[in-house]
Amino acid sequence: MKVTLFICLIITFIFFCSSKTTTTGTINWWCTQTPYNQTCNHYVAEGKNSTATVSINQFLDITVNAAEEEARVVLKRAQGIEATYPNPPEKTLWHSCVDDFDEAVFTLNMVLDHTHQPSPDDILTWISDSVTDVDMCEEEFENMNITTTMLPALTTNLTQLLLNSLAISVAINGGNPPGLNEMEV
Repeated sequence: MKVTLFICLIITFIFFCSSKTTTTGTINWWCTQTPYNQTCNHYVAEGKNSTATVSINQFLDITVNAAEEEARVVLKRAQGIEATYPNPPEKTLWHSCVDDFDEAVFTLNMVLDHTHQPSPDDILTWISDSVTDVDMCEEEFENMNITTTMLPALTTNLTQLLLNSLAISVAINGGNPPGLNEMEV
């Protein structure tokens, strides 16, 4: 279900970015083109010069930076939960989530480090890996049949920022999510 919803959101993003003349826009405008535009407005546009004109590549960096900052917040909160959790099975799951979130922070930093000149495919892969890291944490709880209201509250904004970043990266990379017909970007 998550994959189907995400593919629909990517198609929507690609549709909005499909004009070859669309290479720059304001941060506010770019946020309206993302699958989770309210999250983008809150984490990306607020506090920045949201009327500044930026390219889609610059917007990707801004969005990934916001995701990396949120991943650090999620990591710190998960570390706090793990440290104080009394139940051993769930404490172990939280420890695993801490590792997953730490990996997401590391991977997002690779996206932001342009000294190695990552290719668009590298960036797409790394952002996708970060989404997988968050999903792995959620799936570990599901696999153990343990429900927690803390995890969705902790990860929803991060997941949405990552999916926005992934949609932007897909558009930059040619707009061809796996299994879909080629779309012009």
